[in-house]
Amino acid sequence: EAEVVRRIFQYYKDGKSSLHIADTLNSEGIPAPYKKRIEVSEKKRKAKGLPVKEKNINLDELKWRPSTLNRLIKNEIYIGKRKFRFHSPDPSNPLPTHKRENRKVLNEFEQYEPELCIVDEDLFYEVQRQISEKKYNKNLGLRHDNLLKHLLRCGDCGSRYSVGGDTTDRK
Repeated sequence: EAEVVRRIFQYYKDGKSSLHIADTLNSEGIPAPYKKRIEVSEKKRKAKGLPVKEKNINLDELKWRPSTLNRLIKNEIYIGKRKFRFHSPDPSNPLPTHKRENRKVLNEFEQYEPELCIVDEDLFYEVQRQISEKKYNKNLGLRHDNLLKHLLRCGDCGSRYSVGGDTTDRK
């Protein structure tokens, strides 16, 4: 798995897109992270004599996705950094903890663990730099008009579809 992570970072550095990398990994039959996690969980449950949980997904359909790759390349755990955050407990809140907002942070710290290092820091930060460069349009004055805008109409009411804030033709 560590070699796959290194390849993903190298692909990004070489200018490959998330879609291209996902297609490459899927064509090579490399299992997606979630698929591997489910398989390990099933193996542990069988070893303990517990029944395998029923799932409403087909493991063969779990593939690498661009969103998975984008989340993976931003994770600092691959350069050995782990972040911890402890929140104040609130037993009266019925929401699961991951859905709660504005929780009071009691303690927060970062820890460096060299044994977790999979990717070289230079490679990691080069990929982060490339991502931040691609994130923004450099020429904000460039505008592309939609050439078919005047032809787009709602099938129900006949009003024109708008792009942006143009609502002058709506009924």
